[in-house]
Parts: sequence; structure tokens; C-alpha cells
Amino acid sequence: MHGAMIAPAVLALAIIGCVANAAPAAATDVRYCLALDPTETKAYFSPTFETSAPNEAVERSFARALEAESIPYRIVSCPRSDDRSSAQTARKSAIEYNVRRGKSIRDIAWTPMRLMGRE
Repeated sequence: MHGAMIAPAVLALAIIGCVANAAPAAATDVRYCLALDPTETKAYFSPTFETSAPNEAVERSFARALEAESIPYRIVSCPRSDDRSSAQTARKSAIEYNVRRGKSIRDIAWTPMRLMGRE
């Protein structure tokens, strides 16, 4: 594996101002995933998506997608929100935060497929 997956609470420093909520997954959550490269000069973002899969499974799936594209990463996080509007606001805030810190942003065309038979 190219990097380690971390809990959303640890990544909060990288996405200050997000509306992300690290509570356990509800029946259906709205999420987006993000990853930072090892030098923390690039940030990778997925679109927002709905899922009922456990957070660990979603993060592993996003990490595998990055690995499949030979994208090195150090951390992966998939913050949850209760609704699409909150998730989109959180994603936008995280992108703005990372841009202000000089990171280049890359959108990754990824959404989770059936994870652990729960989608």
C-alpha cells in the first residue's frame, strides 16, 4: 500500500472548516473522499456520493482506486454528512483550504461500487 488510511478526526487539521461529521455511518450517508500525496503538495478529491457501506470499506476502495492509477498517497479520508448539501459544502471547504495552502487539486472520477454487498 502506498499510504495509511486515517480516521476523519485526524485529518480534520487538513480540512478545517469542513462540515464533516465523524459519527458512525447511518443507513445512508453522503460522503466524498480525499487523499494527500506523500509530500502534501497535491490533494485528490472524489465527487460526493451516497453509501451505506462502512467508512473503512469506503476508504479502502478509494485507496485501491488511487493505487490502480499509480497515484501515491499518504492519507485517505472519507468524511460523512447527513445530506448532499452538507457534503458538497464540506468538500468545497476542504478544496478551498488545500488551495490556500498551495496544494494542487485533482478530481478523481470515482464513486464506490458495491462495497461489502451493502450498496
